Amino acid sequence: MLKNTARPDGVIRPATTADLRAIARLCAAHAAFERAEPAPADLATRLEPVLFSAHPRAWGPRGRPGAN
Repeated sequence: MLKNTARPDGVIRPATTADLRAIARLCAAHAAFERAEPAPADLATRLEPVLFSAHPRAWGPRGRPGAN
């Protein structure tokens, strides 16, 4: 998670499979904030095909890959 919001030299980049554990931690923190059910322990593994397969089922603000 972003710890220093005042840091102007941060980089925004596309996520990679190396980011899966951090993404899962962010999801868990969000679930805790929302007082939702805790994220499953294997969330990072479950997210990989959803985010990084040839036909991902989730995508970012730019829309579906290849749609631009």
